[in-house]
Amino acid sequence: MPIRTTEDALQLLGERGVMALTRQPPLRSLVEEVAGAPVPGSWWAHARGGDIYRIANELEDHPEVLIAKLVAGKVTFVHARLWPALYRVVGDAGWRADAEARAGMVARRLLTAVVAASPLRFDDHVALAPAADRPALRKAKDELDKGMLARAAQIHTTSGRHATVLSTWASWASPAVVAAAAQLELEAARREIADAVGGLPTPLTEAPRRPGASASRASAPRRPARRR
Repeated sequence: MPIRTTEDALQLLGERGVMALTRQPPLRSLVEEVAGAPVPGSWWAHARGGDIYRIANELEDHPEVLIAKLVAGKVTFVHARLWPALYRVVGDAGWRADAEARAGMVARRLLTAVVAASPLRFDDHVALAPAADRPALRKAKDELDKGMLARAAQIHTTSGRHATVLSTWASWASPAVVAAAAQLELEAARREIADAVGGLPTPLTEAPRRPGASASRASAPRRPARRR
């Protein structure tokens, strides 16, 4: 039966832990669950496109839902029950060292700015850069987002437009998430995420690529300075 309400979508997400926005087999996707069948082409043109948009936005604003580019660099809804596992990985020193080593120079510089000023309003930050540098900064933002090195969230501005805010995972995590993450072994957290995404590759479950990197040597994440 197609999803009719945000409550229905939240129940399914709670059962699965993770749900894609668009088709990413074997994950369930919000578009297909609302439409009741695969949607060829753009879902915006579907008869239930308005419902998909509304439910997606209400999920994004729900306190038990995190939106991240976890699978295939696409929008993924992550239920709160998986947040400790997610934070155990993104806050792990070994994982971060490996991920940062694979990031481009501009992305690493942007990450430094995020760490120094979390949360960082990206449009304000890019406006201070020379015009010639702005395309590279926009690519760097996407690199941090898709690589799970920083959290990217959308906010509504006073002008009615959307703007991206970049923040560290430490500034996002609540004390409860941090405490639960500290009880998890790194590999157990990675397995929990891998199971939730049906074995699809993610930045959090891929094997370390940096020469000499070892997940077993990684330390537990540190407590954040402040809550989101």
